[in-house]
Amino acid sequence: MVYESTDGGQTFATDQLYIGGSGVFLDKPLTAVDTNPASPHHGNIYTTLTAFSSAPTSPIYVCTIPAKICVPIVNEAASGAMPAVGPNGELYVAWEQFSTGGGATPIDALYFSVSTDGGASFSTPAPITSVSPIYDPGVSAYVCGRPALKGGIRVNDFPSIAVDTGVKSKNKGAIYVAWNDQRNGDPDIFITKSTNGGASWLAPVMVNKNGVGTDQFFPWVTVLPNGKLGVTYYDRSRDQNNWYVDYDLATSVTGGATWAQSFLTKRPFPVVVNVDAEIAGCYMSDYNQIGNNGLNLLLPWGDNSNGNPDVMFVKR
Repeated sequence: MVYESTDGGQTFATDQLYIGGSGVFLDKPLTAVDTNPASPHHGNIYTTLTAFSSAPTSPIYVCTIPAKICVPIVNEAASGAMPAVGPNGELYVAWEQFSTGGGATPIDALYFSVSTDGGASFSTPAPITSVSPIYDPGVSAYVCGRPALKGGIRVNDFPSIAVDTGVKSKNKGAIYVAWNDQRNGDPDIFITKSTNGGASWLAPVMVNKNGVGTDQFFPWVTVLPNGKLGVTYYDRSRDQNNWYVDYDLATSVTGGATWAQSFLTKRPFPVVVNVDAEIAGCYMSDYNQIGNNGLNLLLPWGDNSNGNPDVMFVKR
């Protein structure tokens, strides 16, 4: 279900979109809106999601309003899709893919597809970069039964995608994808960039500047109209025992080439998981988010400073 308001949130109309079927679980619906006045698809609402079932593949769909269509863009073992809209109405989608060939050939990589006709059709999925998944072997195997970090925090390597649509930004049109990766031996935050609509991607750049031997995870990226980038993530670098957690903000005014990092939390907070065991064990959230209002970075996060999860917010 998608609820749309055209009066600033005073009232909502319901749009029901039909995909999947019996025994299908629809996961991680994320939405982007085309707000670019010059776009031929201005006002379109796009939602990406993954359809899980007992099948070896988990297709990713992109649903579009007002057309009320849902298009499958990949039918592999895949998950974690996220949409973003470019300055001319291009719709970009990034996700993590675990197989090719109908779920038969194991891989781990970030993939990408683009629509230039308002979500009616999409380009053939193409890789962005390979991924080295983050995990603590002992915790993953014996506590959570899936990738997890110290303390029993279930994790993933899903990408976060953002596009520079600023009219006066020197990086207008640049696409940024951030994710967490263990290629250096411990979880770090990386970002890559495309300046040609996703045809090619620059070599990944590590965002965090500290934390050797500690965990940095759950990143999210946004771009201000002036081209300034913001990436938020959880960070254990202030605890040599790699236990307590901070929430960090990294910013770049060089198109992602260099980064400045700061702590949003005054002090690290403890791990708190399994708050609602009826839902799932080993969860201390599943991802975070950062947004902007055109002038400021808007930063919410889950914080355990009081011994239980609370929602914190900062505007920068």
